[in-house]
Amino acid sequence: MEINEVTELNTWKRLTQESKRDIFRYILMYFVNPLKPIKNVELKLFEMCGMKCETFQVNIDGLDYVFVPGQKSTILGWDMGAEGLRSHELLQFNEPLAPQKQKFSTFLSKESLDELGEGTKENIDKYDFTTLEGNSEYINDFTSSLRKADLPAALVMKEAVPVSSIFKGNFDCVTGNFEGNLKFWNEYKEKITAVFSPKLSAKESLSWSFPKFYRQEGEFYLEAVSNSDNFRVYAHQPWTYDELKKKVYKNVSYLLTEDHWEYIVGGGTRRLFRWGNDVAMQPGFIENQTINKIQQENMFGICLDHSNDKYELTDSEDLLKMGPIPAEAVYPIEQVLPFSSYYQSKNKLRPGEILAPEKYSYRSAILVRK
Repeated sequence: MEINEVTELNTWKRLTQESKRDIFRYILMYFVNPLKPIKNVELKLFEMCGMKCETFQVNIDGLDYVFVPGQKSTILGWDMGAEGLRSHELLQFNEPLAPQKQKFSTFLSKESLDELGEGTKENIDKYDFTTLEGNSEYINDFTSSLRKADLPAALVMKEAVPVSSIFKGNFDCVTGNFEGNLKFWNEYKEKITAVFSPKLSAKESLSWSFPKFYRQEGEFYLEAVSNSDNFRVYAHQPWTYDELKKKVYKNVSYLLTEDHWEYIVGGGTRRLFRWGNDVAMQPGFIENQTINKIQQENMFGICLDHSNDKYELTDSEDLLKMGPIPAEAVYPIEQVLPFSSYYQSKNKLRPGEILAPEKYSYRSAILVRK
């Protein structure tokens, strides 16, 4: 069989582990840039929403990738409104979430949100979130249209990475240890360490905490790793969208199409969210597992930003996936819909916009097809 056939999902699942290893060695040999260092090849079993996939995770040039088998005639998009969702979770007894119960909201300021591009101020006043009909209308308006697509297999970045940045290593802000490109580290060591030990007054020190991100224009960009003391360290190089695409293609990679993005996130399952149809997100609710599921790897080992602070870019600058949840979004569906596999933001990039790494990320892929 040809590579396109053996890497199709239904065929891939029936292969023995030995066959999968042989095929994956072939993929690494013929589809990955030979100048890129490869390490930590692991065959792993991922599971979400009742869907399992035994596939490979590999580190290529310092970044983790997962192998996502292809699929033909995959149904994507959404036109079923609130069908399948629990009405009592959506309506919350016709009450918006109280401010203290709002689990997810963007760390970006109103001024930063206003800079994100056209369509930022989405008109949601026309939706009646106290009715199922209003929720359904909102869901259908903010999800992509129903369609079928043939998706090739691909090596896909496990996590999206910030734009305008080149990964250099990891820094433990507690121990001060750095692992990665030592030449880059030695050049900016003093400036980077100063970020974590600022000169503060006694009053300021009481409220100071490590930043979630820090950008030194044209030099470096730091971003916290969730649930750890580590920060990823990047070289900062301001890019426009066109410059990003050129850099990705130069590495024999591609930005994901909207079709491919929805598939690698949702697995082609006919559910609004990758974890199922649960939308209850109140912290402390015993039966609520939504928050935990949002933080998990999906059925292909893909990780998404569970804080949902950024937009993920696709191969079209007019199509942004995910995105910040404004603090004023108080109804359940407003809070959770940006996590949907089929969510389609109304926001667009401005022509020639310099992409800020704290606002935008991208996830490139190495396509496996002939």
